[in-house]
Amino acid sequence: MKSKQTLILLILACLLSLLPAAAGAAPLLHEGGEAHIAGQLLVADGLEGRLNLLDLDSGEVITTYDVAAPARVYASPSGRYGFAVQTEANLVNVVDSGISRVLMRTISIPK
Repeated sequence: MKSKQTLILLILACLLSLLPAAAGAAPLLHEGGEAHIAGQLLVADGLEGRLNLLDLDSGEVITTYDVAAPARVYASPSGRYGFAVQTEANLVNVVDSGISRVLMRTISIPK
């Protein structure tokens, strides 16, 4: 049963990552129109409900997000969005690691 829930959460995360591309959305650029690829990594704390967004150049924690349960993190194909899959809580958090660096939404998965 737990593996079925995990599969559903992963499929949902993959489908959500395609939404901006399906809508024909252009990638967001910094002021001046030049794209900049920042070295960032979204890391889940395996014991607590916490996500850290790290700056890979400095090793510093850029921001921390509290989530409902320990999570596994998956990236969208573009690498901009992170999906924190929390099987214990039946939730997926979507994190935008772009300029805004926000926890975009929480999606509840029915049991």
